[in-house]
Order: sequence, then C-alpha cells, then structure tokens
Amino acid sequence: MNNPFRNKQVYTKQTYDRWGKTVKELKGRIKRDRIALDVGPNGKFQNILANAFHIEVMNTNNLDLDIGIWQVSKFWDYIFMFDILEHLMDPFTVLRQARVSLKDGGKLFITVPRRPKFLWNRGHFNEFDEWRFRVFVERAGFKIVYQTSWRMKKSRFGVRPILRYFLERTYFYELRLI
Repeated sequence: MNNPFRNKQVYTKQTYDRWGKTVKELKGRIKRDRIALDVGPNGKFQNILANAFHIEVMNTNNLDLDIGIWQVSKFWDYIFMFDILEHLMDPFTVLRQARVSLKDGGKLFITVPRRPKFLWNRGHFNEFDEWRFRVFVERAGFKIVYQTSWRMKKSRFGVRPILRYFLERTYFYELRLI
C-alpha cells in the first residue's frame, strides 16, 4: 500500500542548509569507524554523514516504519532520526526499537521542527512542544544530554513562509539510554 504522506526526496536550498547545520552539531559527538543506522530513506545525506565522520551508515530504506520495524541484527553505535518522527503515526514504537538496537553507550540523534499549532504541517502526524518531546523520549527510555535549535532559511514569499521564518525552529537532540 502506498503511503500518501511519504515525502519524495526533494533537495532544496533549505535541505542543504539543514544538513550543514546538522553536520556541524554532530562534530565532536561522533567517533570514527563506527556503525550507524539512519532511520529514513536512502539519500545524499547518508553519504554526507558517512564521508564526514568516516562511519558506516545503513538505513531503513523501503521499510514503512508505521507498519514494520527494522531487524535488530546489529547493535548500532549511533542511530539518526533527522526530521522523521513527525511523519510517523506511531513514533513511540520506533523510539522503543531504537532503544533495544543501540549498543551500551550508543547515541540517538534526532531533529524535529517546532512551531505554533496554527503552522502545523499536514504531512506531519505528530508535532512536539518542548514538554511533550521530553516526556516522549523519557517514556521510551532515553534522556536528553544535549539540545540546541536553529531557525531555517526560507525562500518562498507570502504570509505563511514569513510566519514560519520567525516562529519555526528545528531542534537537534542528542539522547542516551537511561
């Protein structure tokens, strides 16, 4: 069954800006010669991560995370969930899977958008404010050890893009097992 909410990969100026900021935040948090799982479709960013940090990056490409979870055949040093949780119907199950898939001492890195409710995106099943996100990850067995945020550049004109520029931020989190 086709998922009507599955986004096609479109690489825009904003995509590359977000990737650059994410790589900047990962510097000093990733060790070389490790194995990582990038939750989401295979794409250019997976290769950027592998080359920037000299790690092996695998992904959950072609796996509908709303109806299936990845095999726990390896234990991952790192799991990346960049702009993915808001698109899932059941992100809690995916976080619980990440919990049992990480090695001891492993890290989970997440980015999520945060914006006022009137700017929520129709392609998102979940939007998280700060309190809900903290409770969500703690219930899944993680603790937040680092967080930061940034405003994304917008290239379109109109009232909604201007409001999003001032009111929307991308939040970056580093999580560890409790």
